[in-house]
Amino acid sequence: MIEIEFLNKAIKKVEDKLNSKSLNYVASVEIYAAPGYSGKSIEEIAKFVFGSTAKVGGSCQASAKEISDDLISGLSYGGDGGAYASREYVGTDEHLRDLENVKSKLKPLLAKCNLYINFWLKEGHPFYPVFWDFAFILEDGSDAYIAIGSSSD
Repeated sequence: MIEIEFLNKAIKKVEDKLNSKSLNYVASVEIYAAPGYSGKSIEEIAKFVFGSTAKVGGSCQASAKEISDDLISGLSYGGDGGAYASREYVGTDEHLRDLENVKSKLKPLLAKCNLYINFWLKEGHPFYPVFWDFAFILEDGSDAYIAIGSSSD
């Protein structure tokens, strides 16, 4: 579980920088642990993590690469003229270093998991998806994890 804590801290560092000096833009990403929930239904895992109002709208198999790519893509999104992440940060050397740090902390989690599922929430999303979003379940032994993120205005 410690690796999740360090991964979330690295993600939060990028979020804070993306969201500072942004315009109509907020990025939100979190990795949640669901100890003992491996093998349970997607709906059960979502309800454990997000509460009884969570309803899964659909799902499909995923890969570790897809999870990493979606996370980094979201944290790289610059926006457009009316809504954007910090223009002083996105695409800079500092941003690229921070993304590499996130990838390096994500890699061990992805490597130890044996099942990856892409899903979307019909109800109970912890954030407010507007520009991009993703949600994945990862399973490792008896534990499950949810990686979820989006950006809003």
